[in-house]
Amino acid sequence: MSDLARERDYYLQETERLGAKLFGAVEAQIRAVGEAERSRTAAAVLRGLVKAAAGEASVSQLAAASAQVILSTLRVDRVAFLTFQPEVGLFRSDHVLGFSSPVELRFPGEAPAFLFASSKSPADPLALVIREAAAAPFFLWAFDKDSRWALLLANERENQFTGKPFEADDREIMDATLSVFVDVLRRKRAEVALDETNKQLAASMQELKVALEKANEASRIKSEFVAVISHELRTPLNTIVNVPGLLLQHYAQLPTWRCAQCQASFTDDSGAQECEGQVCPDCGVKLTLEERVVFQGSAAEHQSFLLRLRQSAEHLRRMVEDLLDMSKLEARKMKLNLDQFDLGSFVAETCDTLVLLAQERRISLQQDVVDEGRTLRADRVKLAQVLINVLANAIRFTPPEGTIRISARWQRDGAADCVRFEVTDSGPGIPESRLEDIFEAFRQVDGSHTRRHGGAGLGLAISRGIVNLHGGRIWAESRLGAGSTFVFLVPGEPAKQISATPERAQAGAQRCIVVVDDNEVELDLTRMVLENGGFSAVAVSRATEVLETVRRHQPMCVMLDVMMPEVSGITLLKELKAHAETRDIPVVVVTAYHDNEPLVRKQGGLWLPKPWEFQDLLNMLVRLRGEPVQKGAQ
Repeated sequence: MSDLARERDYYLQETERLGAKLFGAVEAQIRAVGEAERSRTAAAVLRGLVKAAAGEASVSQLAAASAQVILSTLRVDRVAFLTFQPEVGLFRSDHVLGFSSPVELRFPGEAPAFLFASSKSPADPLALVIREAAAAPFFLWAFDKDSRWALLLANERENQFTGKPFEADDREIMDATLSVFVDVLRRKRAEVALDETNKQLAASMQELKVALEKANEASRIKSEFVAVISHELRTPLNTIVNVPGLLLQHYAQLPTWRCAQCQASFTDDSGAQECEGQVCPDCGVKLTLEERVVFQGSAAEHQSFLLRLRQSAEHLRRMVEDLLDMSKLEARKMKLNLDQFDLGSFVAETCDTLVLLAQERRISLQQDVVDEGRTLRADRVKLAQVLINVLANAIRFTPPEGTIRISARWQRDGAADCVRFEVTDSGPGIPESRLEDIFEAFRQVDGSHTRRHGGAGLGLAISRGIVNLHGGRIWAESRLGAGSTFVFLVPGEPAKQISATPERAQAGAQRCIVVVDDNEVELDLTRMVLENGGFSAVAVSRATEVLETVRRHQPMCVMLDVMMPEVSGITLLKELKAHAETRDIPVVVVTAYHDNEPLVRKQGGLWLPKPWEFQDLLNMLVRLRGEPVQKGAQ
């Protein structure tokens, strides 16, 4: 071979070597540029996800924004974020870009597979909405087993250098992208949970604040109530404690000389024994010295002292009864004793108890009752208490020369027949904002009114409790300066004609009463009340003597205290009703325990609660004799 040929071969080999070296260098540079570009792309995707997470709140919004970032940054054809539902074995789409028709993606083992929804069986409406993904020639996906989230990419274009739809490091980018998405999602969920917790905490704090305000208000109201009760209790007690002392100071023991024959008396006001040894100017009989207690004042003063004492005792009694009733209502221990009675006479008798009070204040009471010849079935005593509370409240706030109108009539309320009671006054009225408060315990329209008009603010609360026990309702209607109307509905029963025949007098129609009580003071008091009312009393203090005494005297009725030391009053009642000689004699059981009333009535007795008014007792006895009750008796 010539030297020229050898030189040519050498240069050809060098050219090939240099070309190969240059091509390798260029190829390495291209790969370096590609890797840098992929790194920038991956960084761009992650920055985009973080940016999307900063502005979106919900999971769906975050998935949509993240899918849009991936679609635009990686330049792929299709993107889908999926959540795996283990209970149905399906991936459900949270957000999809670039796909349309439904397809279900399941896990057969560990390998993913696309399954078309069968047209013969309706597809789950929440199933993955990607039919075209199965037809795509190339796809790539990543799955996070902890969070059960998957990221699916599909690309129909090939890389111009590798001839493949995805690069080798696309898997790493996908894994990193899904990992960041899951981390961001967890953070977002934590933020949402924290935000929800903060909202709940704020709501709880608000509820606590409201509860604290209510507790403070309740404490304030009860403190005010205690102050009012203290005032209302101590005021009559002050009178009860001091008036007897003042009354006794007006009495004095003066020497009195009496004629044994004509019973004429002569008082030596000076206290000296000037009449000693003297004789009666009329009979000439020598006078006898006696000691007599004399009231050194006018009859008007004496009556005034007694009237104040009675008024204070009555006020104290009402206060104690209101407190006991309120306690029973709050403890849900108040019970009703239903009875059938005439509406007209009920309203008339109840109003009679307040006639004198209204007259003292120069207030006119007007009654308008339409009873339709029907009877009302209710607890007469407690219903009267409601009407008295409302009437007394109206009298208290109605100015002199005012008018109070009481109406009662039957009306239909829903499916039941009810009696509608209305008490309308011409007082100052009540602010509309306080119409509900006045029926709450310890509340009145104004604390100053509580002190100006008296009372503890329990009457209307007790009235509402009693009306509610009857299955009725009570409310007030009022405008300032236009008076007030209190209305309460009480369910009744179908009409029954009232017999005009008065009650038949009992067998022992004489005016003899056997009074049974182990307390000597109570016996003396009852005896004096009965004798003052025209009855005679036989006192019995031992339970063992009751049956024989009643047999011997055959009285018109027996007054029996329920608390006896040897045998209870209920047992004595049973014994009296068990013997033929005494079973028809009415027995009035006197007790301070309201819970005893059902048992007393069940055993055939009459019930008289302590403390009783003497006129109530006399009216009960008059009714037992079949005589008309005196109206307005006090």
